[in-house]
Amino acid sequence: MGYDMYTKEEGEYFRANISGMSLLRGIMRECGVEGSAVSLRECESNPETLEVQKIEGSLFSCFGSNDGWLISPEECRHIAERLEAGGFGPEGTGYRHWDIKDGEFVTVYTEFTGEDRQYAKEFADYCKKAASLGGFYVW
Repeated sequence: MGYDMYTKEEGEYFRANISGMSLLRGIMRECGVEGSAVSLRECESNPETLEVQKIEGSLFSCFGSNDGWLISPEECRHIAERLEAGGFGPEGTGYRHWDIKDGEFVTVYTEFTGEDRQYAKEFADYCKKAASLGGFYVW
């Protein structure tokens, strides 16, 4: 399972597996992406019919499920700008995520690496491109 992101126009694509999305969410938080305000958001809730609904959610909730949430062009620009301004994950920062240790789920803290920052830069580049293509859906 993972997250497939397609632009609203022209079908540009970005993919994140579960670990990659956890990383991106952590980097977005550390870089100051604003995402907790709840509002009515566009959601393509049925991939076969592409039926569009308005459902309450926040920017971060869009990256917590793959339900066809639309990230607007303004949000795309905001994400890219904040990731760039934050150095794609400031030195000495990291993120909390789930892991399995001795057969149990545990919360762990991992510092961002250079490879993580490169992945965040690639996502920021995708967000910039998506901003000019109507935003992107998270499936």
